[in-house]
Amino acid sequence: MGDCGGTWRDKEGVLIVFYLELLKLILTIVVLVLNFFAIKKLMKEYRYFSNKIKNWKNR
Repeated sequence: MGDCGGTWRDKEGVLIVFYLELLKLILTIVVLVLNFFAIKKLMKEYRYFSNKIKNWKNR
């Protein structure tokens, strides 16, 4: 970052960049959380099917 004595326009530009970065960070977190839940759901279904297959083989 440059000196803090910049014009208002500079500060506005910095604010816009800051908000864009914040937005990107929030979107990344949301995507990670959604992926986490999707993976948990997939793992649950995978376990369910693998148990069914094991039971079927044990018959």
